[in-house]
Amino acid sequence: MHFATIQFALFFLVVLAVNWLLKSRKRPYQAFLLAANVFFYGCFDYRFIPLLFTVGLTNWAAAYLISASKRSFLRKLILVLVLTFNLGQ
Repeated sequence: MHFATIQFALFFLVVLAVNWLLKSRKRPYQAFLLAANVFFYGCFDYRFIPLLFTVGLTNWAAAYLISASKRSFLRKLILVLVLTFNLGQ
């Protein structure tokens, strides 16, 4: 799905409308945006879906570990490792 197509325009309008309806409900809103994101990238090339989930889960885990860490050195180390991982993708 490319940006300059009718398919994208229809997809965008549906996502925008549902997004607007769900914005007051946090969990369904987040789940819908995640599903729309996966669908959009999957339409372009389905091989991006595992990469998308891998990068998303890695970044989420790194953010969790950084927020839970009390030591500045450990937070910086996790940040450098996850940045290296992301740039290597």
